[in-house]
Formats: sequence, C-alpha cells, structure tokens
Amino acid sequence: MRYARWSVFVGLMSALCACGTAGTDLPEQTRLPAPANLTIQTAGLSVTLSWEPVAGASSYLVYWAQAPTVTTTSGTQSRTSAPPYVHQASEFGATLAYVVIAVDDRGVPGRPSPVVTITPSGPDPEAPQNVRAIAGDRQVTLDWDLVEGATGYQVEVVSEFGKFSVPDPVMPPFVHSSLLNCAPTSNPACAGYQYRIRGQFGNSFGPWSSAVTAVPMPATPGSPVFTDVRARIVIVKTEANPIGTPQGAVQLSWSETEHAREYRIYVKTLPDGLEQQLSASDGSPLRENRYVHMPAQFGVTYAYRVEAINDGVASPRIDEGTESGRPLPPDESLAFVPVPHTPGAVYPYVIRGFDGSSESADIQVASIEPPDSPYARDLSWTPPTGGSLMGQRLYRAPTSTSPFELIATFADLTTSTYRDEVLAPNPAPTGLAVTLQNAEVLVSWSPISPARSGYRLYWWEQDGGGALRMGSTPVLATAYRYGELQSGVRYTFAVQVEGSPAVSHSLSVP
Repeated sequence: MRYARWSVFVGLMSALCACGTAGTDLPEQTRLPAPANLTIQTAGLSVTLSWEPVAGASSYLVYWAQAPTVTTTSGTQSRTSAPPYVHQASEFGATLAYVVIAVDDRGVPGRPSPVVTITPSGPDPEAPQNVRAIAGDRQVTLDWDLVEGATGYQVEVVSEFGKFSVPDPVMPPFVHSSLLNCAPTSNPACAGYQYRIRGQFGNSFGPWSSAVTAVPMPATPGSPVFTDVRARIVIVKTEANPIGTPQGAVQLSWSETEHAREYRIYVKTLPDGLEQQLSASDGSPLRENRYVHMPAQFGVTYAYRVEAINDGVASPRIDEGTESGRPLPPDESLAFVPVPHTPGAVYPYVIRGFDGSSESADIQVASIEPPDSPYARDLSWTPPTGGSLMGQRLYRAPTSTSPFELIATFADLTTSTYRDEVLAPNPAPTGLAVTLQNAEVLVSWSPISPARSGYRLYWWEQDGGGALRMGSTPVLATAYRYGELQSGVRYTFAVQVEGSPAVSHSLSVP
C-alpha cells in the first residue's frame, strides 16, 4: 500500500515536470497562452516581429536563430516589454526563425508561439557613384555617394607600395593619412594613390566603383587650399514658418593649415556683391576646416575666401600664378546653388577639363531622369584628355537659354558618371523624442529605411530676452546628445534626412 501511494506521488510529479517549463511547478492549464497572429516583415536588414498582446503578460521572450527553425535551446534569447520586436539581421539571403513566449508577473514563461521565418532580401547592390579623391598635405580625402542598403564601405588602395584594403568598414568621407607627398621636382612624375570603393551589405559586398587617383601635395605655407565645394539643397526650419522653408546650403572644406589657430571665411555674391564674413552660429571662432553656409539663395553664385589666423595675424592672399612650375590654387572658390529640378524637365550639361587656371572646351553630357526619383538626373560622359589637365568641372544650365553654372568638381580624370540630385524624396522622420538627462538632452527618432544618406539635426536656442540662435549638425545614427545646457534657455529640435524636402515636427525643452 505504501508502495502504491509513493507510485501515485511520483507519477503526479512526473506529469507536472513533463508539461511545465524548467524552474516552475505550475500546471500547464495555469500558464499564459501562446502569442497569436505573429506577423513578420523586413525593411533592408531590419526585421520587425509583431503579435497580439497576451492578457496578463508582463514581458515576452523572443528566441531567434539563423536557421530554418528555432527552439528555446537552439536560439538566442532576447526580452521585450511589448510587441513589436525589432531585430537587426547580419546579412541578406539568410533565413531567420523566431518564436515568442509570454512571461507573467511572477516570471513564469507561458506556451511558445508557432515558429515564423523570413529571409531578408535587399536590392541588387550597386557600385558607389561620384567617387572623389581629394589630395591634401600627406593625405587623401575620399568621398562618395551613399549606396542604398549599405551598412559600410570597403576601401581598396593601390600605390607603388602594393595593393591593400582598409581592414574595417568606413563611411564617407574617409581620410587616408600619413602618406608620402609628391615632390614638385619628381622625375618621373609621382604615380599617386589609386582607390576603389564598394558597399558592404551585412557579410557580403557589392561591386567595386570606378578607380580614382590622387597625388598628395604639400599645402602652400600659411594659406588654406580648398579641396571640395559642393552645393546641395536642405530645409531651413524657423519659428516663423513651422512647416519649413526650402533654402540652399553650400558645404565647404579646405586643407588644414599648419600653426593655424582658427579660420575666417568670407563670401560675396557674383558678379558685384559686397564681401561679408561668415561666423559660427554661436559666434565662436572657426577651428575646424569645414563649414556649412546656410541659408543660401537658389540660382545664386557665391565666391568664398578663407584665411588662416594665428595670434590675430592672417595668412597672405594667394593670387593666380605659379610656383616651381606648378599652378597655385585660387583662394576663392565658387559654388552655384542650383534651382530644384522640375520633374520631366530637360537640362543641358557640359564637362570641362581644367589645369588649375584654364579650362578645356565643352564636352556634352548625356542626361537621363531615373525612374526612382523625378528630382534627379543620371549623367554620363567621356572624360576630357590631353594637355596638363588636373580635373573636371561639371556645369548645368537652368534652362536651354541660360548660362552654364558650376555644380560639381572632380579631382581626377576618370570619373564619368554622376547623379545630379537636388531634392531627395525621403519622407520626414517620425517618432521624434526629446529626453532631458542631467545637463544633456537626448534627441532620438525612428529610422527612415532605406535613407539615402544620413540625417541633419536642427536646433534653436531662445533665452528669456527673446534672442534666438540656431544651427544644425549632420548625424549618421538616429540619436544625438546635445550638451552644455544653460538655465533659462528654451531648446527646440527637429530632424530631416539629408537633402530631403520634409522636416519632422519640432519638440522643445524644458
């Protein structure tokens, strides 16, 4: 009899253990039910898993594996407080499996959901376009247009020392530093450094770009040298016009000048505008070798001049001329702010080669409006040859009867394609959140996928007296920490995709 009672006890315990989850003694019927109606979708490499909330659940366990199926022992565990669950996949073309379990407020897991699977598939990878190699003093700066879906980029370098690839993925612009300069009297001429770029898509790579070459040169002592000037379109959002006003912007950069403690930038409109000094939004000295001039007017050509300053002494102005048989770059650089494209309109383009002081004859450029953006034009041409040409300049006319205006420069003679994209059709970011954390503000927003470029965060500071200061900064991620807050100042933030006409709503603190 004692043996029979012991057998019944053992049988009951075995039944409870067989149907329960390890670490609990609750019977099956008291457990939370399995999450129902699981849905799964992808946006690039981002996987979003959704399900109906389970009554009584305090959290959910998500198990995933890169395999046709998954179990609680074979999968990687994550916890989320509520649906949906967003998972970042590592590569296209690999199947991912997921299972979800609701957990009650005692920490007891419920029944598992059915397994759901998905295989993220991205667009056919494209080679990076508009690759530019900009020579500087002991360095070369590489820049290129972002490729849709790329999580990073690989750089290949070929020189007289051989071929190698930069080991870690990079984002544009990328500075290849600690190089050997080419001496002006080199015989034979310096071969320089040749570069190719390709996008990285998870664990796979896209095709290589066309090769570009640059030869590092010593900077002219005491004077900055422009390395890149590109006009683009941004949105300047003001309190007077909360929906945003389309304006132009010009991104400027120049080589660093030895012993310079700050830089001064001057601008004038052509042909006969008065020269004015530009300054940082907060009035502080400009110590970096880059600047964004905004807002700028559409259809206007601006001329810029930069001085390097040390203890109040400015660098000398460089006039057109030569030194040691090598053309000197001018200290003024021109940028035309293009008028936004009209869908369906045809614009004339030409390419001209230049040797630092003069240009070659016009070369006609083929123009096609791509199907994915009515605000862009895909251009192609045969690069100029002959003489002592050092680079190319791309010109566009707003109409068939208008004069040509400079819209891009290329510091090589190999570039033969370019996307002239004045307005990008990306929507405004959503989910803007502003959180005060001690002396900082954390600004975050939902990602735009796929975003063609990074984001631009706008900020406004307004003190109790009504004085308003504003500025912006490029951001590659979907969050930004804004620090050094001051008492009595109201801070307002908004965000957009770089080049997009749409701006998010604005939020303020305190």
